[in-house]
Amino acid sequence: MEEKYRIYPAKLKGQVAPPAALSLACRAIICAAWGAGASGLTIGGGLARELQIILGGVKALGALWQKDGDRLEIIGCRRSDDRQRWAAKFNARADEAGGGSEQRDGNQRGASQKDNLADKPLIPCGQYQAAFDLLLPLALVRSGGGRFTGEGAWAGLDLEPYEKAFGGQAAVFRRQADSRQDKLDIEVQVLGQLVPGRFVLPPQVSASFLSGLLLALPLLKGDSQVCLSEEPACRQELTMTLRLMAEFGCQVNRQGEREFFVPGRQRYQSRKFIIERDYGLAAYYLAAAALGQEIEVQGLPGGSLQENRVILDLLARQGKKPRQGPNGGVSFGGEQNEQTGPAVANTAAAAPIAGEIIIDCRLWPDLLPPLTLLAALTPGSTRIQGPPAKEWEKALKEPEERPLLLAIAEELNKLGARIEVQEEDLLVEGVTKLTGSATVSSQGDYRIALMLALAASLSEKPAVLEQPLAAEGSYPGFWQDYRSLGGWAEVL
Repeated sequence: MEEKYRIYPAKLKGQVAPPAALSLACRAIICAAWGAGASGLTIGGGLARELQIILGGVKALGALWQKDGDRLEIIGCRRSDDRQRWAAKFNARADEAGGGSEQRDGNQRGASQKDNLADKPLIPCGQYQAAFDLLLPLALVRSGGGRFTGEGAWAGLDLEPYEKAFGGQAAVFRRQADSRQDKLDIEVQVLGQLVPGRFVLPPQVSASFLSGLLLALPLLKGDSQVCLSEEPACRQELTMTLRLMAEFGCQVNRQGEREFFVPGRQRYQSRKFIIERDYGLAAYYLAAAALGQEIEVQGLPGGSLQENRVILDLLARQGKKPRQGPNGGVSFGGEQNEQTGPAVANTAAAAPIAGEIIIDCRLWPDLLPPLTLLAALTPGSTRIQGPPAKEWEKALKEPEERPLLLAIAEELNKLGARIEVQEEDLLVEGVTKLTGSATVSSQGDYRIALMLALAASLSEKPAVLEQPLAAEGSYPGFWQDYRSLGGWAEVL
């Protein structure tokens, strides 16, 4: 039976550091996995399920890894002698050390060599489509293809845009005969070898696929050009990818917003790298801190390229000005001084707040839950603009597929909030206190689980949370951190 937690009102106080930033960590792992030796990544907290999927994928392609505390050590897949030498230390069998000892980079195989799909790596992607998007181009370069499995909302993925992206490369996508709408099982193969050239990406492919292609192309023997059919939506994520590649020794020359020149014959260099904490997960603590909980969130550098860093500006737009210290700690309240640093600058928050506050959250759906919680306990009216429905619909396991906006409103309203869904917006009328004394559900979504845990701590009476462990999927150790701050969650 699924656990339930009774969560009591509590004063949360202390310092907390959320797990590593997911997008940043995924790309750093891939860069390290293509290095020629050992890389040491500092990655705080447990490994989220998405990171475990990425690590499983790079292992299938030939890398080795082990995590000891906050240190993630990765042996790159480019040199088999390194893998064999490190296999014993990493508790891996020698015949597993290469993820398939006969694999070589696709650009190093002779074009006449026959490709056998039975020898291609198996890469399970679970419910994480970004793993498929990031690792597909690398699998084509590394081993001429692979078998990818997946499940959940993205399992019925339209493969035609991917085929178009490799249109001139004769990449073949084959679904297994027993594939279902909720189960993905495909084999991808390049007939001959992936060669450098001009890649034109249709608008349907994701920012993660663009990143995966840019990560893979420097490994080919010649230069390539990537052209986009339209301007990229996630510019900061793309900038993050390019900066990480440069950190690990590979360069991409940007030619305007829609074209990229990728020199070939490059090699990723092994190195040490510190992965910053996740602003998206920190947003829940920051919202609670803005409402009076005495929480300081650690590991949030001011110069971050994470898209969700915008949470600081959006909080300020709601009249809550966070303070960012020189050590990466962010908190609220107190007088400005050398320890806390100045309030984060924000032009939108400079004007007096009057009438209905409008928060534009169309590009940051993961920030909808914490921003709605803040608005629910802020006097006055707040309109939070969500992204178009086709972008924010998410499969929630229980009881059925439901849009995120509806789930946020439904669950917070059970606790005494006053939230109305108006097309793609949330209209929130602030209340002075959440009443609690209700049974709520995460609906299998970690974002709603985090929101409800912090909402219950701010309520007048205890609340029962169903499916609380959904929080642990993307935030391993959340409940431990919550209790360390003084949160009171009782297992029923």
